[in-house]
Amino acid sequence: MTAFTAATAAVLTAAPAQASTTPVTDTATRAWRTSFRASTGSTSTATVATGKSTAWTFTSDSNGSKPRAYHLTGGKWRASALPRAVDELVLKTSASSDRNVWAGTLGSFTSSSAGVSAAPPAGHPGLGAAASRKGVPARVLRWDGRKWTIMKSFPNTMVTAIAAPSARDAWVFTVPTDADAMPAIWHFDGRTWKRTATRVQVSDVVFRSSRDIWAAGFDNTRDGTSVVAHFDGRAWKRERLPRSAADVFFFGITADRDRVWVSADGMNDKGYAFFKDRRGWHRELIPGAGHLSPAARPFVTDRGEFAIMTMPIGENTPAPYRERNLVFHRKSAGKWHVDLVPEKVDGRLFDPWEGAAPLRGTGTILIGGSLGSRPAVVAYRPNH
Repeated sequence: MTAFTAATAAVLTAAPAQASTTPVTDTATRAWRTSFRASTGSTSTATVATGKSTAWTFTSDSNGSKPRAYHLTGGKWRASALPRAVDELVLKTSASSDRNVWAGTLGSFTSSSAGVSAAPPAGHPGLGAAASRKGVPARVLRWDGRKWTIMKSFPNTMVTAIAAPSARDAWVFTVPTDADAMPAIWHFDGRTWKRTATRVQVSDVVFRSSRDIWAAGFDNTRDGTSVVAHFDGRAWKRERLPRSAADVFFFGITADRDRVWVSADGMNDKGYAFFKDRRGWHRELIPGAGHLSPAARPFVTDRGEFAIMTMPIGENTPAPYRERNLVFHRKSAGKWHVDLVPEKVDGRLFDPWEGAAPLRGTGTILIGGSLGSRPAVVAYRPNH
């Protein structure tokens, strides 16, 4: 394994496509329903789909401790025991099947040693309290179809992303709490772990196979220069991005068979979607999506549509979008559609965590969060 290196490919640029949008649509009465609601805890912190009818969600209490795992299988959600040593919330997940599920816990940092880049994402209950507990290492866990096992602990470290194409091929991206130390890429080959230091702090990662992995983040030695890197089975190489990527910060990345998508926050109080197809890289404005949340992660629907759920907070956010969670969809023809996330689902207040897990082939998307002050997963089915 090698660290990220500069690619020598030609610069791929294209004029931004013309984006248009439709009025915001309230889908509360017909597209959202409760899939799961726990009897204990505060919120669901991470949800990952592992098949058409299987998934996992992880919950914690309001202090970011007492994590629990719940498994959707056979049409029911069932509790699954985590190792006793795990007492911090799960934030990062990756899965290639229902027998190869990986999860990363938050760990801890101290204000005196952690750089800004190592601080946990803001805006969710329990994160600050959990991260401020001293001496708690970040941990990476794996489900093998029978039980959860701690695969590795990372003292004084925060896990920022995980990609696990197989049981014998997993990538963990970390940031040290020591502001002077460098981020790292850890690779597990089924037997041993290998660490490589890198200048790039990875914020999100997606894989299509062991030889096709994509990561988004920024170079923390070059004024936060945005980076997309690709692993082809032999080495990591940086993509040559269009000049329009110079004034944005990359947060999330997703992919389908034909395209790679990256969500980006612009310095001009606007949100963007970058995508790569056979012609190269392109940038599109996401209408109304001012200042995307760093915690928001994009996904691709069964129809091949890019989508992201977030609460726009920029000054230029249109009035109907303010202080509301929204799902922005890019239709295949290039037109943008906006769905309101309902404030209540099945009569209970819904506070979503900004991630989504599509159940492939079903048209249903699972979204974790809290429902009436309890951890929950809501099923969302776009009908447009």
